Amino acid sequence: MARSTNNSRKAPSVSDKTRNELWVSADNQCSKCGMWLKQDKGVIGEVAHIVDESLDGFYRPDSEEKILPLTERNKIDNLILLCNNCHQTIDDKSNLQIYTIEKLREIKKSHEDEINERRSKSPNKELQDFYKDLVQKWVELADFENWKNWTDNFNLKRVVEPLLLPEDHEKLEKLFQWLFTRIWSEKAERELVAAFDNFFCIITAFFDVSHKAKMHWEFYNDQNQILRILVLPRYFERKRIREAGYKFDEKNFSRKTYEEHIKIIEEWAEIFVILINELTRAANYINTLIRQKIDSSFMLNEGLVVTNLVGRSSLEYNNKEFIYPFKESKDHKAITRVLNS
Repeated sequence: MARSTNNSRKAPSVSDKTRNELWVSADNQCSKCGMWLKQDKGVIGEVAHIVDESLDGFYRPDSEEKILPLTERNKIDNLILLCNNCHQTIDDKSNLQIYTIEKLREIKKSHEDEINERRSKSPNKELQDFYKDLVQKWVELADFENWKNWTDNFNLKRVVEPLLLPEDHEKLEKLFQWLFTRIWSEKAERELVAAFDNFFCIITAFFDVSHKAKMHWEFYNDQNQILRILVLPRYFERKRIREAGYKFDEKNFSRKTYEEHIKIIEEWAEIFVILINELTRAANYINTLIRQKIDSSFMLNEGLVVTNLVGRSSLEYNNKEFIYPFKESKDHKAITRVLNS
């Protein structure tokens, strides 16, 4: 729809939370034609306005077009999820008499009523209990409230110590063990099972990389201690470190080897960043499927799982740049080659 260059004549932007709620309520489908909007080539859905978001936009032949406050125009009641073709169709000026505000609201309501009816057909009691326990355990072990915190602790500049704090490593270890021992119900949603398998693939690579990188950390720390002692200007500082019981052999120090290990550590750090980003996308995909298959209100208030390592557009598998499942991506193949080298 038409866009204004004057911010005072345009509604505030649609919030991430509202976008997420709209996608869930529409079940990732076009509200007009029912097209599935998350495909292999990426997201093809568009958030459209029933009443134009701008006072400078075109008017549909409904009186409400002129009186709906700007503050209400980017709220979920005034938004409808469409594919590109349907969005162009309803906005075509020759179709404004057909796709009135009332008609668009009727299309939106009809589609969402159909989705809610489908979701209301609950599975049997055994499967309900299985899903309930699954979701509770997933939320507990993934610890989404602290997800951003532990990824923030991941500091590329802190190369003297492991990149993950011990308590964060322990949390991931518990999640890994739970996934490793997971037994799935035969009636469980195959798409959801595949999403958990994808997450397990990434977290397995994470720990494999962590294990292989450990020897480089240990060597680096040992060499770094020697370097610090060699360059300390005051004799008594060197003496104090010696008296503290640190054993080292200055003759075995090699600056070239030391710098080579720094380079290796930096390469491992880049791999860790890739894997943390992938874990975040994989977690958001699982949560999306839980909303679709189990509980439509799941994590709606909390929103997306986020990390400061990537931007908003990289938090989900909503771009052809990001491959799902991860094991079919170039990054996974490259990491596998590094692990096997």
